[in-house]
Amino acid sequence: MATTTPTSTAAVAQELVTMCRAGRNMDAVNKLYSPNIVSIEPVGTETMPARMSGLDAIRARLRQQRRREQQQLDLEGPLEEIRERLANLIERERTTLSFELDDDAPGASKGDGFGGGELSEAVEGG
Repeated sequence: MATTTPTSTAAVAQELVTMCRAGRNMDAVNKLYSPNIVSIEPVGTETMPARMSGLDAIRARLRQQRRREQQQLDLEGPLEEIRERLANLIERERTTLSFELDDDAPGASKGDGFGGGELSEAVEGG
């Protein structure tokens, strides 16, 4: 009958989880995986089969997965689109709200400093 020690599967699993949560996946592979490891994924492709064996194959799978994740995080396209939309919005607002310095507000008396003749008359009691 085989006996287990406190450095059991649970301890190795906990160390694996800790390392992976810290983003140290390759360190976990190098430290914890057997050189004869066999990995079986639910789905495979031509370039990445579902069944892989050996540390080199596992490392290659992790590198490919990291490249895919980095490509998915490429925000250059979406950020450029947002920049263009914001520039268009700002230009539209600028042209809609633009005015000449000589323009007067409706009912304004030039030179009164308040921008409106009715307001000036009301304040002066007239």
